[in-house]
Amino acid sequence: MIRNWILSSILLLTYVLAHGQSQADSLVFVRQIALLGNDHTKPQVILREMTLQEGDSLSPRRLAAEIEKSRQNIFNLSLFNEVRIQSEIVADQLYLIVEMKERWYFFPIPNIDLEERNTYDLLRNKNLHRLVYGLNLQWKNVTGRNEEINFYGQLGFSQRLYVDIVRPAIIPSQFIDLLVKARYIREPEIIYGTTDARAQWGETSTEPLRRTNSLRVGLRKRFGDVRKSLLLELGYHHFQFSDSIYSFNPTFIPTADAQLSYPSLVLTFSNDQRDYKGFPLKGYKYQLLFRQVGLGEWGSTSFTKMGLSWAHHLPLKKRWNFAYGTHLMFSQGKNIPFFEKNFIGYRTGEFAGISYDLRGYAPFTIDGSFLNMTKTELKYALFPIQQVSIRQVPFEKFKNFPLGVYLTAFTDMGYVKDNTFNNEDQFLKNQLLYGYGVGLNIIGFYDNLLRIELARNHLNQTGIYLYGLVSIK
Repeated sequence: MIRNWILSSILLLTYVLAHGQSQADSLVFVRQIALLGNDHTKPQVILREMTLQEGDSLSPRRLAAEIEKSRQNIFNLSLFNEVRIQSEIVADQLYLIVEMKERWYFFPIPNIDLEERNTYDLLRNKNLHRLVYGLNLQWKNVTGRNEEINFYGQLGFSQRLYVDIVRPAIIPSQFIDLLVKARYIREPEIIYGTTDARAQWGETSTEPLRRTNSLRVGLRKRFGDVRKSLLLELGYHHFQFSDSIYSFNPTFIPTADAQLSYPSLVLTFSNDQRDYKGFPLKGYKYQLLFRQVGLGEWGSTSFTKMGLSWAHHLPLKKRWNFAYGTHLMFSQGKNIPFFEKNFIGYRTGEFAGISYDLRGYAPFTIDGSFLNMTKTELKYALFPIQQVSIRQVPFEKFKNFPLGVYLTAFTDMGYVKDNTFNNEDQFLKNQLLYGYGVGLNIIGFYDNLLRIELARNHLNQTGIYLYGLVSIK
């Protein structure tokens, strides 16, 4: 009798386990994806960002994660104020409803500014002679295909004309985007070097100290996981300097005729698994960076840059998050112009998505051939980021926006080494740099961020600094 009871129990347990496993392994099939609220945006733009497509099958255990990842992908297009995805399973058929609220896509923005190196210099310098004024025309989602056209014209201290065009999916089946950037700049004053790691400006009153003409054309390939991309960019750059540049810094450029011309090739691989680009709280991102200036005999200088960027954002408890990241850049070449070196405290813009700020060192500009910055940050949500609606706003596209307020405590470390021919200023090089402090982060209208930070560096200097970008990208 006991043997029969044991046998029956074994058979019952085997059935339960097998039945439970078969239930867990059963698949649901994506029958239909319905889109609501995309009055202007084409359906293919949204569907490209989704990890689920009609006809796909998946385990129910993966459903919640895939829906959330798709929602984040769509929101990170920066085309919508709000994205929600509802799901319903009938038998083994999955029905998805994607609800969106579109943003306003055309912004004519007048610009009045002081052309300083960063916010620290902007608040510190009381001189208005670097005043500029212009008009920035931003037109996103032009025909509903997530195109972007940016036009910027500026007069005043310097004259600038920028034209940027992004055309996603020029080859839809291959997920290939087209990027074009053109620049024309006339500057009477530029940073020609540093003294004790402080930026030094040189100025001419009769002619521009530097004229810049550049054109860059890129192709960006996005893969099956649209968060992974490879960018190939070809560019040509021409710089004409006043002869005065040699009196300011004889080693500013490696040529004797006050001009530089060279082609450049940029390769960037990016894997961005963060939840929100504007203020990440979960996920990781890494970038592999390569740039070659001068191709064979074509170009008045030649050098190579290679780099790696890594960031990881970890949720801890309900309101707590932790982030860490590192950024490495290495340059190889004897004739690197000063403005093409690697910097802490000076944004060059050659690679997108890279931080150039070491907290506690906003007053300084540090240049070199090798650079490392490693950062950690603990966040506490005073007001966790969420969608906020203001009913009193009369315009529908401006009623809803993300809002969040976070306290942070951080530590940053850096190291700079310089083997270039124009290594004139040794201050803060070949030594460990570190800063620490606390901050307040406010995420608001259309993904804008304000960072207010109290930071102290290894020189025992303390200051309050303002930033508009995420420190650990």
